Amino acid sequence: MVCSPPDHVSVFTVLVSSAKKLCARAPRTPVLPYTAIRGMTNAMEWSEAEPPQRTPSAEFSSRFPDVATGHAHGPTLKRHPHGFVLPLDPMQIAAWGLIFVLPIFYGVFCAPILPMPAIVLCNLFYSISWVSAVITNIGAARTDPTDPLSLVPLPEEIFNGPVPDGKSACAYCQAFVDESSKHCRKCDRCTRGFDHHCKWLNTCIGEYNLRWFYAFVFSSMAACTTHTATAIYQFALSFVDPFIATRLSSVYPNLALNAWRVLTIIPGVVSLAVAAPLTFLLSFHIWMAMTSQTTYKWLVARRRRKRERQKQREAAESSEV
Repeated sequence: MVCSPPDHVSVFTVLVSSAKKLCARAPRTPVLPYTAIRGMTNAMEWSEAEPPQRTPSAEFSSRFPDVATGHAHGPTLKRHPHGFVLPLDPMQIAAWGLIFVLPIFYGVFCAPILPMPAIVLCNLFYSISWVSAVITNIGAARTDPTDPLSLVPLPEEIFNGPVPDGKSACAYCQAFVDESSKHCRKCDRCTRGFDHHCKWLNTCIGEYNLRWFYAFVFSSMAACTTHTATAIYQFALSFVDPFIATRLSSVYPNLALNAWRVLTIIPGVVSLAVAAPLTFLLSFHIWMAMTSQTTYKWLVARRRRKRERQKQREAAESSEV
């Protein structure tokens, strides 16, 4: 049996009040959550039966004591709005180091030594790929993937009530978020359409920045592959064609041929070490996109299958005994 909420409780009034308080604390909060929550609240069913209580865990209570003791409607949001929030992840710093160091080696030791028309085609393609990698890296890291519904914590009497269809309850945000959302403890936020947390970008990858991530992986793979192919081609050509030695003497008269070979092939090998996993990563994500999966869902399903196989083995062993 479904009934209306008590007259003395105005759900929407409480939500708007909570939203205004949150907005005063964090001016960056968008307007979208209030419209979304209005529709979600109107569609919420109220049951005469006492709703199940979702008691905060010990970890949640220690992180947000005001919420656990009932002195606040929700936790004070300290989420990462983007991937450039300090402190930066060491892997993100390493990624930016590769983004700027490898092109220097390519531009100094590879680009000027190429013959025509490769000097035009390879350098143009590499330049476009490198610029795209920088732009898409910034785009993926700067895009906020947060689920808007998680930005406004719900009052306790609503959060402990029934969960609307298509939503899930997040105890950290104390909100009903989209069922595809997952709370990332490192970013301290719920990411809509959660795929994975990328340490190279220092942010979560979700519905709002997934395309930026795809473009970044593809652009980086293209740039590294071009660098590797060019370096290997020039290195091999230097042993069979005098053009490389002649070109090198005209561009860098004081640089020995063997020294140039080392300075060319080592960055090329590093680029190969980067391009190989990027190629696998891009292929993996293309396969997941074709099968309507995310990295998180794939990992959860894989762990579930592993646990089921373990149980089957244990059952088989116990039956033999």
